[in-house]
Amino acid sequence: MRAENFFKRYGYVFNQSVSVQFKESALAALTENSTDEQEILGLYDPRTGWCQIPHERTLHAKKIFGCLNITKEFHISIITHEVAHRLYHLILEQRNKVVSRALHEFVAYVVQIETMKEPEKTRVLNLWRGEVLSGIENINTIVWALNPNRFAIMAYRFFLRNPAIMQSILDGKVKSDDYDQ
Repeated sequence: MRAENFFKRYGYVFNQSVSVQFKESALAALTENSTDEQEILGLYDPRTGWCQIPHERTLHAKKIFGCLNITKEFHISIITHEVAHRLYHLILEQRNKVVSRALHEFVAYVVQIETMKEPEKTRVLNLWRGEVLSGIENINTIVWALNPNRFAIMAYRFFLRNPAIMQSILDGKVKSDDYDQ
């Protein structure tokens, strides 16, 4: 619901449900599509449209954003992140477009952090203080791949400084240079 409400603010309403599958173990949800299971806390599979998330209890030993213990609110934010991938994918399908993995992650991270409740949101924003993407050209696979956790927070700060960017991205006005999906 959080992700749907976020997209509603930009004029996007969905008449299709999103399928979320909860797995008993993090390994069961992650091994099929993961190369680094320590960093991935959920999956969206664009081939099937399914979001796969480990149960909260199976994530107790993992960290979100690389260093924070996973609370119930953080678990909800992981679900929101994966659902945001699905909803953005539906928007792209309507336009018959494909975008880079980094642009997909940018949207999902912004939705995740923007819809997060306190005190978790403040804890996230206290990481990598002052760092922000310097421009739209930094929404690329290289910057994302170097440190996805840092990219998430820098992306959200970029969004805060440039709130109109989200409407441009969702409307297909931002070009994606590296098509790796």
